[in-house]
Amino acid sequence: MPLNEKSHNTVVLIFADDAKNDARRKNLDAAKTAFDFLIEKTVSVVQQTGLPYILHTRDLQQGTTFGERYDHALQSAFDQGYEKVVSIGTDTPALSATHLLQASQRISEGQVVLGKSHDGGFYLLGIDKYAFAKARQPHSHLDSFENLPWHSERVARALVRLLSQQRNTIFYLEKLHDLDAFEDFKKILDSGNLNCKITIDLFKSLIHIENDLVISFSNFKKRTPLKILGNKGSPLAA
Repeated sequence: MPLNEKSHNTVVLIFADDAKNDARRKNLDAAKTAFDFLIEKTVSVVQQTGLPYILHTRDLQQGTTFGERYDHALQSAFDQGYEKVVSIGTDTPALSATHLLQASQRISEGQVVLGKSHDGGFYLLGIDKYAFAKARQPHSHLDSFENLPWHSERVARALVRLLSQQRNTIFYLEKLHDLDAFEDFKKILDSGNLNCKITIDLFKSLIHIENDLVISFSNFKKRTPLKILGNKGSPLAA
């Protein structure tokens, strides 16, 4: 966190695995550099907002399931005295400072903010401590926040249902692509919303074959995509 004094009651929570574990989990040992790059880029984007932030790395996470670890991370931010949290992961290259500032503004107006991913998950959740406390409570007809169907294409829908049943007003950011598979990288390239440097760096880092430094984009498009365990509904699945 860059600020020692809580001059702002909203904090950005970066929920991140370390690059080595993330690359191994996604069967991309050769892509460690890419995940390092994404973590650094995410921190840089957050710093542009001027908001305080918490980099919640794997060694700080507690719990055996993703739901437990994510729930604990959010609660720990509120326990530090913040009243509003904008939580993100590190695998959404098109995430910008504008998205974060817009989320911060909407939370201050009493809304819950959700940035959905194209795969049925979400890349950003902005929520205040009161709405989060309600979402953590068990319900007879709804999953609690911790027990949502993480790692599935249903999780964003389930979260919306939970928040809506509790009479929250939800503001939706634009949908973005996250990186769960090689095919996701192609979709991000095709979207055209990344600057040249980011595209080139990700391309060089992600697309490796044995002893070749990098394959050409034309060859990449012809390859059968390597499916990687998804990050559906999490800021960053583990």
